[in-house]
Amino acid sequence: LVGTDVDGPFATVDELVTRISQSERAHTCLARNVYRFASGSLDSGPEEAFLRRWSALPADRRTSLVEILVALVTSDEFVQRTETP
Repeated sequence: LVGTDVDGPFATVDELVTRISQSERAHTCLARNVYRFASGSLDSGPEEAFLRRWSALPADRRTSLVEILVALVTSDEFVQRTETP
């Protein structure tokens, strides 16, 4: 891998998966895309607010899909969403 936060060689798929699982950029990408999918929105304001809330979680909770979903459904951005015409 080159140009990432976990640069370095890998020889097997297992090594690649391990590197990606250690990447803060990959964790942020997952949280961002979970938000986008669940909200059906590409509006960057609420998305960035959600990512700030998510990034405030302890590191071990930011890597859990369940914790990302909990952070999402308990966020103001999710609870107070409005329907767009």
